[in-house]
Amino acid sequence: MVFVPFTAVDHRKKSITVGAGLLSRETIESYEWLLKAFLRAHEGKAPKIVTGDIFKNKDFKKRFNKLVWNMHIKPDEFEKKWDLIINEFNLEDKRWFNDMFGLRDKLIPAYFNDIRMSQLMKTTSRLESMSSFFNTYSQSGNLLLHFMMNYDTTI
Repeated sequence: MVFVPFTAVDHRKKSITVGAGLLSRETIESYEWLLKAFLRAHEGKAPKIVTGDIFKNKDFKKRFNKLVWNMHIKPDEFEKKWDLIINEFNLEDKRWFNDMFGLRDKLIPAYFNDIRMSQLMKTTSRLESMSSFFNTYSQSGNLLLHFMMNYDTTI
């Protein structure tokens, strides 16, 4: 099973876990189901940013990350390349990508590359930090009971 933590940032800029889920498969549909369950549990309050490794396609991930984190392009070039990738991988109807594109001026470095950001931690850094934290207390062969006891102890 795949462990999926929901991590937030508190008022002191510390990462905190606000929920977690276990998935039997890493598919887009599984992640969509988990996000909907998270929304129900949190009375419809959606997370502001969603990250994760939901795609196995290495070419997609490489190209997508290269585009999203490119600080040397202008917004119009970003939008053209975004459209190319989204169309090539048939992601036009995926709500998550449409939502993220709608927030591009708040999330994508191309839209605010003139602002100094040396003190900010990238979202991927937070994700890797929390994954490392949970990996310290779990092993792939654990029974669900052991996992839940370790999870409860670490939280």
